[in-house]
Amino acid sequence: DKIASHDYTNKEKIIVQRLAMKSFHLPGNSYWEDWFQFVRNNHLILAFWMADPLHPFSLKERVLNLLASLAFGLAATSSVALWYFYNEKDMSEIIVPLPFGFGISHGMFTTGFFGGFVNVLWDFSIWFLQACPPCQPGGFLADRLSHHAVIFWIWMGSNLATIVTMISICLAIHFAVVRASVNEDGDDEGYAVDFQHYSFIATFFLQVIIAQFIMFPVVAFTIFSGVLGCFRLPGIGGRPFQVKRMRDKRRRESGPVEI
Repeated sequence: DKIASHDYTNKEKIIVQRLAMKSFHLPGNSYWEDWFQFVRNNHLILAFWMADPLHPFSLKERVLNLLASLAFGLAATSSVALWYFYNEKDMSEIIVPLPFGFGISHGMFTTGFFGGFVNVLWDFSIWFLQACPPCQPGGFLADRLSHHAVIFWIWMGSNLATIVTMISICLAIHFAVVRASVNEDGDDEGYAVDFQHYSFIATFFLQVIIAQFIMFPVVAFTIFSGVLGCFRLPGIGGRPFQVKRMRDKRRRESGPVEI
């Protein structure tokens, strides 16, 4: 257990808190240092090798976070495909025509919403359930509860996240099997047994790779830059908002606070 085995300095407590909260800014970092730390600490795959040693997530928790994200994404995209199938709707119908014969189809929009936006919300929920930022060193609960109570709540959140992840994996397997079976007759029990019936899973993982290594840097930097929140709104104000908030905090306090 990282908390039990580490005696944190005040600066380390600040860093742990910001890492647990997915902060854009760490004390003393320049703009590009902050961008690099944000990617290496929050990327679902790169973080396995590049995360800060002070990050509150262990290897087990990162594996769980990755499995939860993949399971939800597969369950969401498979259930969307099944909804179109059972309602006899065409996923390829274009709803937003684009130049040169391209367009956004019903399937692309719905799958993008559930497999993208809702998946991000899901990932954040699992993340904060596991991390329990208020319980981490420097958090308001860590300063108010006993050490054993803090360990208990972190343990509780981690185990609850494990249970939810296991349920999501079971649902993902169920929806994937049903999705494969509706395209073919399958065996005597109605389930598809040929690997080609499950080719959509390979397509799904290809989409995950594209999302993580192409879309993630683009979307993450857009939010990190703060342009969506005009550099002053919480959350979407990005690094500029967080730096400004820390400067305001330093002005209010008698002692210096490194930003």
